Amino acid sequence: MPIKIAAKLRPFSHQPGICCLIPHTTWEVKIFPTKLFFRDHQSGRTEEVSIGKQKEFTVVDDLERGRIEILGKPRQLIAAGSYEFLEKIELPSSNKRLSLGCHKKQDWEQIQRRADMGEIFPFWIRLAQIIPETALPSIGTAELLKQGKLDQTFHAGFVGILCPRLQDENYLGIIPDVKIPSGVSPLGILHEGARQIERLFFYEEGEALYFLPKLPKEFHAGRFVHLTTRAGDEIDMEWSKKQLRRVVIRAKSTRTVQLHLQSHIRRFRVQKAIFHRDQPIELQAGKTLYLDRFMF
Repeated sequence: MPIKIAAKLRPFSHQPGICCLIPHTTWEVKIFPTKLFFRDHQSGRTEEVSIGKQKEFTVVDDLERGRIEILGKPRQLIAAGSYEFLEKIELPSSNKRLSLGCHKKQDWEQIQRRADMGEIFPFWIRLAQIIPETALPSIGTAELLKQGKLDQTFHAGFVGILCPRLQDENYLGIIPDVKIPSGVSPLGILHEGARQIERLFFYEEGEALYFLPKLPKEFHAGRFVHLTTRAGDEIDMEWSKKQLRRVVIRAKSTRTVQLHLQSHIRRFRVQKAIFHRDQPIELQAGKTLYLDRFMF
C-alpha cells in the first residue's frame, strides 16, 4: 500500500503587512489591504503596486499551486509572471513532502505563537523546493543555522510566512545586532535549514541509506514522501511510536544498498522475505520494494 500525505500546505494570515516569498522568483512581497511592496533579495530592486481596497482581508500562501492569494474583494493573485518584473525562474520539479502528524488550522499568527517545529518544518521543506537558492553567508542569523539551531533560526531568522532575514528584525537578543552588507541574500537560510531538517529523518552516504538517524523525541509519528537519492531513487517512509513502520523504494538504477536502521531494529520484511538488519538490499531499475514489519 502506498504512503501518502493528504494535507495541503496553504498557510493564511489576516495581518496587514504580512510578508511572503513569491514562488519561482527571488522576490518577496509585503501585503497591505491597498498596497503591495515588492523587494528582490537578489538585486535589491523594489517595486510598489496599488490595489483596490480589500474587504475581508485574508492572505493565503498557496504552497501547492505556487502562488499567493489575497481573498478580499476584489480577489488578487500574486505569482511569477503576474507582474512584468516577477520573472519566473525554472526549478527542478520535486514532490517532497513531510508530515509530522499536525492537522491544526494553518493560521500563521497562531503557528508563530505555538512555535511547534512539528507544524513549521513541513512548510519549511516545501518552500525550499519552490524558491531559488542563493549562497549562505557567514553572518547574522546564518550563524545560528550553521550551529544546527533550527528553532532559534526560526524565531530570529524569519519574518512573515517564512521570509528569511540575516538580521534579527525581532530583536530577541539571540545574536549580536550586526549590519548586513547590501547585496547579500538571506534565501540560503531557507535551503540549508531544509537540508538539516531532512537529515533528521533520512540521509545517504555512498550506497548507505540512513533512516530516522536523529529522530527528535517530539516527532514520535510522521511521514516523509518523495525523498530522492543521488542515484534518482524515490523513497517514502512512515514511522509511529518513534519506530520505523514502512518504507517504499522506487529504484531508478540497479545496485546494492545497505540500510542503516534504528539501533533496536533487528529484522524486517522485504516483500515476503525476512532480512536481518545487516543484510544488503538489491535494487533493480524500475522495480518497487516494500519494506515493513520492522522488529526488535
